[in-house]
Amino acid sequence: MAYIHKLEDLNLMNNQNWVICVKVLSIWDHPPNLNGDVTTMILVDAKHHRIVATIRRLNLREKSRRVLQEGLWFNISQFRVIPSTHRVETYVLNRLHIMFRWDTVVFKMSELVKSDFTDYLFPNELEDSATDNVVDVTDAIGVVASVSSIKRFPYVRNKGETDYEARYVSFELMDNWEQKLKCVAVGSICEEFVTKWSRRITRSTYNYESVVCAVRFWRIASVDGENVLKSEFGCSRLHIDPSFPYFDFASGVSKMLMIKK
Repeated sequence: MAYIHKLEDLNLMNNQNWVICVKVLSIWDHPPNLNGDVTTMILVDAKHHRIVATIRRLNLREKSRRVLQEGLWFNISQFRVIPSTHRVETYVLNRLHIMFRWDTVVFKMSELVKSDFTDYLFPNELEDSATDNVVDVTDAIGVVASVSSIKRFPYVRNKGETDYEARYVSFELMDNWEQKLKCVAVGSICEEFVTKWSRRITRSTYNYESVVCAVRFWRIASVDGENVLKSEFGCSRLHIDPSFPYFDFASGVSKMLMIKK
């Protein structure tokens, strides 16, 4: 059986056959460009170390791409380890980056760690954060306290483009101490939030009860001079009344906030 490397073992010095066991936290496809389609993933291992991996469609076996799914564990081998230098790669705090080769081998495996690998940000942390050169994306959770109308960022369209990605909606997540954290959902995440929120509050059973929202893989940014969590193209996820396998939302939010304080 091949030796299984931890993500912290990866380096640029040893040109060896790396073998890792990781969970896919987020996976998304970029639009076609001059270099062809690109698939990007945020991966995590059993030690909670994260890394970004990219796949050029021409370098990926179709069978492997069909196998890769968010939330599942995979054994991955025969890939390249390169420096993480481009802005598009900055989703995690890792100086390295995985690039699939044409012969990269991927197969599904059983769960190694029972965890959703969440990394929740809290209102006081957001307020004190510097927004320049924020490398990693993060998560947040709370009760939806307010929702704005749909707005648009100033946006100059290129020929053939629309202003779809300029649309945004902001909302606040509140914790048990009534501290609020502002989120800005942009483009497709804006549409997703509006759709899910509208469906939730128009249910026949809705009686103005608290609605929990979790956002995953959003970036700290400055909007109109205010620190916010802003959705990032491709990787960001949004959940209304979420049901993560290893987190009890009925009691977990309160416990987590008490620990943080």
